[in-house]
Amino acid sequence: MSSSFFLPPEILCNILSRLPSKDLITLTAVCKSWFSLITHQSFISTHLNLRKKSDPFLLHYKAGDFRDNFLSVLHSETYAYYSTFPIPFICESNYFKLAASFDGLICLSDSYQYFGRIIYLWNPAIWKLKILRNSCFARKFKDCGTFFALGFGFSRSSNYELKIVRIMYFGDFYMPVYVEKEPPKVEVFSLATNSWRRIGTNAGSYAIQKSSDAYVNEAVHWFASKTRGPSSNIVLSFDFDREKFGEIMVPKIDPDGRNRLRVSADVLRGLLILIVHCVNSIGIVENCCIWVMTDEGVWCG
Repeated sequence: MSSSFFLPPEILCNILSRLPSKDLITLTAVCKSWFSLITHQSFISTHLNLRKKSDPFLLHYKAGDFRDNFLSVLHSETYAYYSTFPIPFICESNYFKLAASFDGLICLSDSYQYFGRIIYLWNPAIWKLKILRNSCFARKFKDCGTFFALGFGFSRSSNYELKIVRIMYFGDFYMPVYVEKEPPKVEVFSLATNSWRRIGTNAGSYAIQKSSDAYVNEAVHWFASKTRGPSSNIVLSFDFDREKFGEIMVPKIDPDGRNRLRVSADVLRGLLILIVHCVNSIGIVENCCIWVMTDEGVWCG
């Protein structure tokens, strides 16, 4: 029986969009019209926007004992635990790294030298998992001197298609400083086509930050360095709509060059930020500062 006999579609959509994800999955089995409504991209977008406003949460990852990794959800204002759940699958290194999270989807990979080789896309709300093991560049994919940077986001121009960008670097695993032996290779995974495809290179820049949650204006951002010409730091970006790389100049975060820094790109209230940690000789953080890029494209510290 059609739901239109009981409620107008706009009222039904308003009611259903306020329900938790688990309940919506159950309700897709009520009838064909409800399934079409709940699985439509416009409804999904509405549901996500409402949940963001009512449930401001932060995702926290913690590596526990051997094969005991878990994720915790914290309230963004009180930082109190909302829920904690174990990761229900294992990886080759036995330890995961949280590559990114976006609109309820979590992107995980192995830690340490295995990072980026196998990617786990997980939706814990509906308990769905997708494992990505292959690459367009199979010959060098498993070499010990190959390492990766990952980005995760959506393309508005292709109906909010989920994409993952993977940059493949080739260097000396035992060297503390990366030297570009050959141009990096880049590939993009599309969830719509369920496949990887090569798109070119980002030669001349190296993503120091191997994973990033800094998704702003349809682009993911990493703190990076130039590998050609005078040595300098930049913010490397990848636009998921145009599938092109870009560069953003960074402020003078250490004018004297005397401090040991750990820098990462992130997002704060929809704005691109740089989080700068000063660490001592044994790697302990001594202080921290944040630089914010305004809507006018100016860094403010």
